Amino acid sequence: MNCRNARRAMDDPGNKRPDALSEHLAGCEDCRNLRAALDATGSMLRSRHAGVVPDGAFATRVRARLQREPAQVLAAAALRLLPVTVIILLLLSWLAFTATPQAEALQGEAPTEDVLAWVLEVPEEGS
Repeated sequence: MNCRNARRAMDDPGNKRPDALSEHLAGCEDCRNLRAALDATGSMLRSRHAGVVPDGAFATRVRARLQREPAQVLAAAALRLLPVTVIILLLLSWLAFTATPQAEALQGEAPTEDVLAWVLEVPEEGS
């Protein structure tokens, strides 16, 4: 185990390789010092807050807030993207209405007097 993996293992309460971590700590003074500092910090925090017990609804409130926040984040992102989306749609609409069709696309001009007959006209074979 290298120092990077050892530091990750120290942060992981469910470390699956405690023997490898112990072996690394035995040979690495820097990681051993870090582990000692982390243990001292944890002990200090536990001693200062030993008598503090969160109320029963604390976990419920946290879970409810965590479930609500992603929706709020998505809504905020959508609002930030709205002006860009509107501009793109306006630009595409402008291009669609102002673009001149290619000559090949116009196989003949539609007669202005009977557009429906021109649209429904079946082309003759061979033409």
